[in-house]
Amino acid sequence: MKRFLSTLLIIAVLTAFSGGCLLQHKKNDLPEEAVVAVKALEKLQAATEVGVSFSNYQALLIEAKAAVNAASRVMPPARPAGDDYSTDALKASLNDNLNKAIDSYADAQAAWDEKLHGRSLSPDKEPGKSLIPKYKLKTSDPEEAMQLFWYMAKLYTLSATGGVNTLKGE
Repeated sequence: MKRFLSTLLIIAVLTAFSGGCLLQHKKNDLPEEAVVAVKALEKLQAATEVGVSFSNYQALLIEAKAAVNAASRVMPPARPAGDDYSTDALKASLNDNLNKAIDSYADAQAAWDEKLHGRSLSPDKEPGKSLIPKYKLKTSDPEEAMQLFWYMAKLYTLSATGGVNTLKGE
């Protein structure tokens, strides 16, 4: 599992940063809403790294979700991966990474809530019924699941940051 997650991190970092080196796009070809969404996700990520209370996490999650929703409204929807490196395709990929990141953070909140109530993730009832197949979880421990969800969110946030940098022409 650790090797799998390390491989995912390497792929995400290479994907995030290779685009900025290989592609040139017009500066300011990026909706400000996307920049705000990435900053909100980075703030949420930082909170998980230094420690945050459940109630503060919920507030940060709401703020980030609102920012991602605003960005999604002004960017093209996600589309199948391919060799299209147009600005619209990159914006669609950025939109997809923003939404996957916020979904992972929301899933972590659900696991955290189960942990606070002394429950494990059960494949027979929500949220385990949805989360176990979604992430192919091999554990019912909500703490382990929460850490995995935060890690996945971090990968998507890194990819979104790389997308923003590419579209800004940096």
